[in-house]
Amino acid sequence: MGSVGKSLAEDLPMLMICWRMRWRRPAFLPNTLSACRQLVTGFKCANKDTRYMSGRMFRELLYPPEHPYYQQTDGEIETITAITRTDVSIFASAILARRAMMIVSWAR
Repeated sequence: MGSVGKSLAEDLPMLMICWRMRWRRPAFLPNTLSACRQLVTGFKCANKDTRYMSGRMFRELLYPPEHPYYQQTDGEIETITAITRTDVSIFASAILARRAMMIVSWAR
């Protein structure tokens, strides 16, 4: 998950405060989770696409189940529909909150 922000040099402190709040205390509003579930429609379409399905079958035949390339990177219908707000909150506190932030600055 990445974030990109632009600001004037004098507004950088406010941008940093916003990012800190976003990553330390994410809100995970109910409508956000609903928007994520819209991915299911995309999966249903992809499951009817021969190119997508052949790539998926190729990975499943080539790699063993424990290999990272065997797994779908964008999830499965069953797992996405089962995610709850609590699941996302636990993940965020356990994983996202401990990740380092990299700040890159440049001027044009």
